[in-house]
Order: sequence, then structure tokens, then C-alpha cells
Amino acid sequence: MKALQPGLALLCLLLTAVCTDCQSWSLSVPHKISALQGSCVVVPCEVTYPGEAKSADEVTTIWYKNSDTMFSSKEQVDRWKQIGDIELRNCTLEIDQVRNTDAGRLHFRIEVKNLNSYSFKENLVTVELVDDPQEPKLNSPRDVKAGDRIFASCEALHSCPSHPPQFTWRNTKGLSHAQHQKLENGEWKSSSTLEFTPAIQDNDKKLTCMVEHRGGKIKESFVLLNVKYQPRIQNSSSCSVDTTTVSCQCHVDSNPESQITWRVRNREMGANITYQKGTTTVGTLQAAFPLSRNVLCLATNSYGKDEKSFLLPLHEKPEIHNDSRCAINATGLFCICFVNSTPPVDIQWQLPGASLSSSITKKQGDMTTAILMDPITSSQSISCLAVNDYGTASMTFTVPKYEKPEIHNDSRCAINATGLFCICFVNSTPPVDIQWQLSGTNLSSSITTKQGDMTTAILMDPITSSQSISCLAVNDYGRASMTFTVPKDDLMWYLFIALPSAAVLLIVVLVVVVCRRRAGKNTAEKNINYVNKKTSVDSEDYRNGEKSRYTSWEINEHQTSYDQDIYCNEHPVYGNTEELQEMPHEYSRSSTVEAEDIYANM
Repeated sequence: MKALQPGLALLCLLLTAVCTDCQSWSLSVPHKISALQGSCVVVPCEVTYPGEAKSADEVTTIWYKNSDTMFSSKEQVDRWKQIGDIELRNCTLEIDQVRNTDAGRLHFRIEVKNLNSYSFKENLVTVELVDDPQEPKLNSPRDVKAGDRIFASCEALHSCPSHPPQFTWRNTKGLSHAQHQKLENGEWKSSSTLEFTPAIQDNDKKLTCMVEHRGGKIKESFVLLNVKYQPRIQNSSSCSVDTTTVSCQCHVDSNPESQITWRVRNREMGANITYQKGTTTVGTLQAAFPLSRNVLCLATNSYGKDEKSFLLPLHEKPEIHNDSRCAINATGLFCICFVNSTPPVDIQWQLPGASLSSSITKKQGDMTTAILMDPITSSQSISCLAVNDYGTASMTFTVPKYEKPEIHNDSRCAINATGLFCICFVNSTPPVDIQWQLSGTNLSSSITTKQGDMTTAILMDPITSSQSISCLAVNDYGRASMTFTVPKDDLMWYLFIALPSAAVLLIVVLVVVVCRRRAGKNTAEKNINYVNKKTSVDSEDYRNGEKSRYTSWEINEHQTSYDQDIYCNEHPVYGNTEELQEMPHEYSRSSTVEAEDIYANM
């Protein structure tokens, strides 16, 4: 027994060495893996060998397809490369831009410096080529409510984790994030989760998930969204009224469809006709008019309700607005007539013995505007006539007669110590431009006022030299002028007036004194009768003016006794002294006081 012990110990050491060597060489690879043509495939690989881990320079890895070498870590290969860290015993292989020639069974061999090498022919990897990727799996609820927060996910399987697929969501807006999960046998699952809020506009739209794989191949999946929302009454809803019937249509957009009812005078009425077109429900109402001034459309479904009130128009005869007007200028007539009417109105223009059609007619709501433009220039009246099924309305406009200006005879000029004062009254349609002309020089009016067709121009100017001045009025239809004579000299003017007036006043005083003295001395009966009769005539002077002086002359011619040396008020020369004193300091084109007339009265 003792002799056998050394031999058994050696055998045990040998067996232990052999078992240790067998257990240390191992390989973990998938038996089969799918590869998308044009994409990449990553073959996971883990290897163990005896002893401590070696550096990459001390280890050589080789992949064979049958007996052909497809990859060696000591050589550069374009599409094949080891992406695992061999120092960590990771021998993972990536094949990019997969081709048909890459398909088949592969086996792995490892060579370790200063250690044995090992070929794992029993650990075969079968690469299966596929032409198209699988459709992504889209998980999303189809029936959603507008405004709610919704989550959707999209999943895609692949075998290229080094270049995972890219996800794109279409026909909606939201936030998304991607995740990647390792499965078995080299297969991976990438997914994208979308958080979004569907809107009414998303109804019947495709929520699409698009997946683009390495190499550019695309696959997508979609779900048709069924967005639920409460009724919305559209602006196309309306009511119309004829002479006997009111007809209303209520257009309601909703999902699901709405139930439509009508409310008139707080009483609900079902729609006469209801039909569906897509998501639009149309309800109609027909009833005798008038029902009420207000008709209410009420739409409801399981998600809410909406309502809209219609104000029915009152059918009455047309009404012509006060803003309507007519005007005329050098080119012709312009008239505009504003008519409020329901139902529509027919508008005509009428002149004495003739009818004219509108040049332009516009309608906005219940308002109809008719415009007339016509080359009419003569003065006349014109009427706007509006007619509908319920009556007639008319408005007559007086068209002004446009002529050249006319200067009134009341226009005048006067001068005093401070200067010239002139006023010119001009009647004109259209408006007139007034200027003052002085010996070829134009003067502007100091003041110009307008009231109706009358324009008044006032000139105030420190003019003292002798000259004439004209008022010139011009409009689009012609001109008119009037010339005024200004006195030659202001000082002579005052002398001509002041000196004779003083002389006449002195004479009047003397005559009165003498007459009173003479009257006291006359005692004859005829003279007394004469004085009584003369007194009554003088009293008529104040009442009857010129006629009284004429009567006084008749009496003086037939009197029998009078003093020829005494002259009283009835004298033909001195009898007008009072009149002379009252004469205003004013001159016009129709009357001019000359110096000779003054001296004749002295």
C-alpha cells in the first residue's frame, strides 16, 4: 500500500490538471441570430480560458465560416469587428451592412500567448438573413377624449444594439423618450413612449409610429384616433323668415352625434328633420311665423352640450336713413341712399318725369346702400325710392343750383380817420373765393364768414390815398366783381362835411331867433292864420318826410304876407340843412356826394 501511494498521488495530480484544463476553456454564444439585410448584427460572445486574463496583445480571436476565416483580431476587416473587450473575456462581434454572404454558421477560435489555443467547433452560431424588419407594435387607446392626457408606446425588435432604431411620431404633438431592453439569443427590444393631449382636430387622424433601422429601412404602425368631444354649434347655422314661415338649420359638430332640440318661448320642440354627415349633425325647424323674436338651438351628447340663440328679423317696410344725401359739382350729380330693410329691398332714383338706376348697389346684413352718379347739372329735386314686400319708403333731396357768384347791392366801402372799411356780401353755390383788388394789387379779407349760401368778406386796411377798390368773387362756375370809389383825401372829406355843417347850424340858429322876434310883431289876422297853418305843416314834416316839404312849398307860394328877408325850414335851399347834418359819412358805388352839391346847399 505504501508503495502505491506515490503513484496514486501523481495520478490524482494529472487528473486534476486535465479536468482543470477542460473546465477553463468555455464559450457562450447564441445558437441562432437574425440579421436585417443592410443593417448590422451583433453576436454576443463570452469566452473563458485557464489562468488570469490576458491583455489584448496576448490574445487572438478568430471567426470562421466553415473553414474560411471571416475575421481575425490581428487583421483589419471593413465590416467585421470585435466590439467586446477581450481583456474582460468579452469577444462580442459586430457585422455591419449585412450581406447575403454573411449568412451561415460561424464558430469561434481563441489563441492565448504562452498558453494553449482552443476552437469551439461545437458552439456554432447560425446567422439568418431577413429582408424587411418587423412592424413595430403600437400600444395606444383608440377612443380618447379631447383634452385628456394620453400615453402611447411603440416597440421594435432588432439585433443591432450598437445602432438602435430611431422612432418618429406623426400627426400629433407631445413628449417622447426611448428605452432599450436586451432579450435572449442576441435579440433586443427598443421602445418609445409618447405623452400627448388629443384635440378635436385629431379626430379620425392616424397616430403613426415610424421606426427607421440601421441601413435606412423603415417600418411603421398606426392607430386611427376616435376623439370624443362635446357639441359645437357651427357658424353656418341660421334662420330665415318669409311672409308666413320661419326655417332654421342648426349645424352641430360633435363626437358622438348630438341630439338637437329647439326652444321657442320656453317650450322645447323636437327638430323636424335630423341627419348626420360625418361628425356634423344637422337639425331643421320649420314653423309658422311669427313664433317669437328668439329661437334657441340646444345640442347635447354624453360629453356635454352647446346652445345658440337666433334673433329672427322683423319684416317691415324699408326705412331710409337720414344720412342719405345728394350733392352736385362741376362733373355731375352724386347721391347715396342708405336703406334698412328685411326682406331685401329694391332701390330706384326718380327725377321729375324720369327714373334712374343706381350706379352701385351694396348689401351688408339688413343695410342696402345705393349710389347714383349721373352728369346732371341743372337745378331739380331727386328722390330715393325703396320698395320691398311690406311697403315703400322714399326721401326727396333738393339738388342745389350751382351758378356763378352774385354780389349783393348791400356791399359797400367807407373810410374814416383810422383807415378803410369794406364789406362784400356774396351769394354762391358752391363755395366762393373772395379777394379784394386795389390798383392791380390783391388784398386778403380781414374777416370771412359763411352762413348757408351767403359768404361775407370784410376788409379793414389803413388806406388814406385816393383810389378805387374792387370785390372779386370766384367759384367753379364763374366770377363776379363790384368796384367801390374811395374819397380822394380824408382831410378834405372832413372839411367838406364839417365846415358846411357848422355854417348851416349857425344859420338855423339865427333863423329861429329872427322868426320868433318877427312872429311877435305880426298882429294881422291873415298872418295869424298863416302861422297856425304852417305849424300843422311842420308837424307833418316829421311824419311824412319828403311829401311834407312839398306841402310846405304850396303854402308859401300862396301866402299873402311874409318877410322875404327871413328863411325858415321850408326854404328850398336852407330847408334841407337838417337832412345834410344827418347824412352818414359813407359812400357806395350807387351814390357819391360831390363838393359841388354841398356848396349848392349853402
